[in-house]
Amino acid sequence: MKNLKLQTLSQLACALSLLSACNEQMKPSLEPKGARAYGDFKSSAAAPADADLKLPFTDTPENLRFSPDSRTLLTSFRDGTVQISELETSQSRLLYQQAVANSEDWIHSIGFSPDGRQSVIASRNTTALVEIATGETKLLISQENFRTYGVNFSPDGQSLIAMGGPEFYAETTIGKLFNFSTGATFSLTFPQHSFAKRAAFSRDSRLLLVTSNLDLGKLYDAKSGQDLASFAGDEAQFSPDGRYFAASGKQDFLQIYTTQGQPFRKVDHEQHPIWNFAFSPDSQQVVTTTERNSVRLTDLRDGASKTFLHDGRVNGAEFSSDGKILATASDDGTVKLINLADGSERLLAHPDRVSLARFSPSGNFLFTYVFTNSANAPVRELRIFDLRSNSVKIISGLESESTAYDDASFSPDERYFAFPVEKSVVIFKL
Repeated sequence: MKNLKLQTLSQLACALSLLSACNEQMKPSLEPKGARAYGDFKSSAAAPADADLKLPFTDTPENLRFSPDSRTLLTSFRDGTVQISELETSQSRLLYQQAVANSEDWIHSIGFSPDGRQSVIASRNTTALVEIATGETKLLISQENFRTYGVNFSPDGQSLIAMGGPEFYAETTIGKLFNFSTGATFSLTFPQHSFAKRAAFSRDSRLLLVTSNLDLGKLYDAKSGQDLASFAGDEAQFSPDGRYFAASGKQDFLQIYTTQGQPFRKVDHEQHPIWNFAFSPDSQQVVTTTERNSVRLTDLRDGASKTFLHDGRVNGAEFSSDGKILATASDDGTVKLINLADGSERLLAHPDRVSLARFSPSGNFLFTYVFTNSANAPVRELRIFDLRSNSVKIISGLESESTAYDDASFSPDERYFAFPVEKSVVIFKL
């Protein structure tokens, strides 16, 4: 009788063990097939106070930009000032100052010329070109009827576009194009009630794309200011090889054009408006995202496409500089690194929704920003992944109020990673 009881208990334990194993097999997998877990990264914690360099200021910077040689950092502030800082010495000096009459007069955009010798600075009614070495200033725009929101140099440094809109709706100029080699200035006109949303030069600096809030874009000759073609869309960019440009807007597809303005290929994405798109470095593929949870990769040669899924809205997708890896960031709290050669995925888990994921210039590093406004436990973290050593630095303790963390950036030589915090810029050495 005792032996029979033990045998019965043994059988019951075996049955429970098999049931448990069966249940484990039936659980849904949290990782896609072929994914590598985030746990294979060695992590270290940090706070802004642990930064290698700290540049103190009297206010929190609104914008920051590295110089092309990575030796200096440009910062702008709401009081109308721009500072330039030497990173080797951590010394800062005033480069530019303008009067601020009201809350809209603060500086909206700053940037370096490609050779690093000049800075362009734009505020509501003023756009100025400043010599870095001497501080000598040349006003390009100083008028009451044009608001400047952004400025870009052409890659060759010979042209500059000031994007904005008219102060009064009866006006139609939404951009000023400056040709420094000839001294000419061109007004770029759109229909009434327009303002510029984006502007981009081709890599050879010959062409310019400008898009507006009215879902209308134009292709210009960047040297003469000639209007070459119009197209639908409020976002546009050139392919790296300069053969094509792509535009998206209210329509539920991405339209690819030749640089002669002729339609080349239409890229559909589940009949939803395109939120983000990017060309691959070799210009042979384009990635698109929508408000949904999918990422679509389309081959421009034959139109073939592949779809990758998240469990939440996708907030962005970006190629590494060599075009081998695609990074996607999602509200599901993950970043996926997709190997485009074999389709395998490396899953980087985060504590909450990932607002962005951005590669360093060489693709050796990736930074992500986690942001949630949860009343109970708000999360704000920057993470710097070293993809060579499989390590990650998790920077927490960020300000409760959102600062310009989307301005956080790698220096061009990848020696530094900088971002603004309260009344300072902190810099981590990589």
